[in-house]
Amino acid sequence: MADVLPQNFPVPSEASTTSFNYTDIADGTGVRIFNGMIVSAQTGIAPHTTQIIKYILHQESIESDGAEKFKSGTTAADGVAFDIDLDLTQFNLPQNIKGKALVTINGNMTGGDALVNHSACFEFNLIRWDGSSETIIGTGYSNPLGTVTTGTTTFYGVTEIEIATKSHFKIGDVLRLNVIAYTRSSDAGQGGIVKLFIEPVTSGEELKVYVPFDLDL
Repeated sequence: MADVLPQNFPVPSEASTTSFNYTDIADGTGVRIFNGMIVSAQTGIAPHTTQIIKYILHQESIESDGAEKFKSGTTAADGVAFDIDLDLTQFNLPQNIKGKALVTINGNMTGGDALVNHSACFEFNLIRWDGSSETIIGTGYSNPLGTVTTGTTTFYGVTEIEIATKSHFKIGDVLRLNVIAYTRSSDAGQGGIVKLFIEPVTSGEELKVYVPFDLDL
């Protein structure tokens, strides 16, 4: 009887868990949503009341612990209220990003002069961070938000960021969202207080960024 030759069947690779809708597939661009979060940046057991935090992006939306998490800044005159970076974890596979991203935000603006209109404006930069240097791949600017004289008013905003040129991310590169908040007023000498919700108590109001990934289909 002839010898039976062994047969080797290739083991299929694990399927991707990322899902895209029909339009994403048809256009060749898959939009993924990342949520803003504030997490601990402690490197050891901390002394009492010592808080060290960092801002990140994560694909999961995790329920708030009941405490409203935000970033706020105050200016005595029109200027930068705060400047923060939110980093996604390092890519484990090469990625390409191209198209129109969206950033959605919620917050509030506080003013202190009944004769002056106060508002907040935001600059958003999408950045490729390689561990030593930044490359801006797209920038967007919000409209003035939360116009108020005295007291506090809430705002909601959507800003588009165009990534006109395909941006390649190598293994180990990080996608970073840079957020710069500015106070604006009808009297430039006034300023005000800007608060941006990162993880509010009310679900659905957290900072989100919609990123178009170029699909190699």
